[in-house]
Amino acid sequence: RDKGNTAKMTIQEIEEKEVIQPPTEEMASVKITPELQLSDELEQGKGLNSDAKKDEADEIYELDDWMIDFAELFKEQLGIDPDTPLDLSKIAWDKCAEALDSSIQHEKAEDLLRQAANKFEDSILTALVNLGNVYMCLARKYVDSKTDDKEADCIEKADTELDAAERVYKEALSRKADFADAVLALGQLAFEKGKISMSTKLPDEHKYHSSKSEAFFESSIEFFKDSLGLLPAESEGEGEAEAKDNGSDTNASHDVGIRAQAQVMWGNALYELSQCFASDDSKQGKWKPLLEGALEKFKDAKCRGEEVSNALQMHCKSEEIDKDKLMEAFQQGAEDK
Repeated sequence: RDKGNTAKMTIQEIEEKEVIQPPTEEMASVKITPELQLSDELEQGKGLNSDAKKDEADEIYELDDWMIDFAELFKEQLGIDPDTPLDLSKIAWDKCAEALDSSIQHEKAEDLLRQAANKFEDSILTALVNLGNVYMCLARKYVDSKTDDKEADCIEKADTELDAAERVYKEALSRKADFADAVLALGQLAFEKGKISMSTKLPDEHKYHSSKSEAFFESSIEFFKDSLGLLPAESEGEGEAEAKDNGSDTNASHDVGIRAQAQVMWGNALYELSQCFASDDSKQGKWKPLLEGALEKFKDAKCRGEEVSNALQMHCKSEEIDKDKLMEAFQQGAEDK
């Protein structure tokens, strides 16, 4: 947003500042806070054309190893040639039932079923976080639509959605206490509450009064720290190759994305805190160290220099910031990493 001739920005004026994002390649696997939108075809009321149907027919689906292994075990117990196409219509159902029962009792079956259970549990956890993200999107919709005369009503509706998001994030953690995605999501939720507080003109006693924003941002930082602590330690140089050797490159890629997201959001929270402190006369001397800390987190997440430069320009104390000095330190540190 062009500042024009405005000398300073108030807390209420910074609500539309864009959140810095980590590099695209490191965020490819991140599923937090998805944008919900219709495809162009559906949006225009069109059906799938023949080319689209052909592409759909040609799409390749990959099966988990446990599915393939269990299918092989089932065929072995069924007593058929594994290389012969299986035509269930020509096999008596009682023989199928007998073979399935035999497969379940096989010594390999428990391990395969455990793998299946773990996969489904992972799906449940991911679904819960994504459900919470949908509630977060609904909350943002209400916040973005607020007007001065309907501010309290819109914020109340947004708060209802945020409470729903918090419940499902905590439900995910009740199933897996060390689920980093859910902890990170709770941090983002607290960050959103801080942003709402900074953008409102609600009464002093309201839970989203502007004076409450500092506590929300500090709470979010603790969640971001905790989520990083739940991730495997970063290995220098050999981590990616080791992950591929173990067949866990997908998990490794996911962890990289979560780590980058947590670092960026931690930096965003420090950035917003610096603006809170800069607007408080009693904390004037504390905002600069917070801003410098934010740049360190952006550096760790390998954020683009132009985005960081734009954030400095949009800061409410931009006239007092030595942007050239800070950007020089940022670029040098980024090269070292």
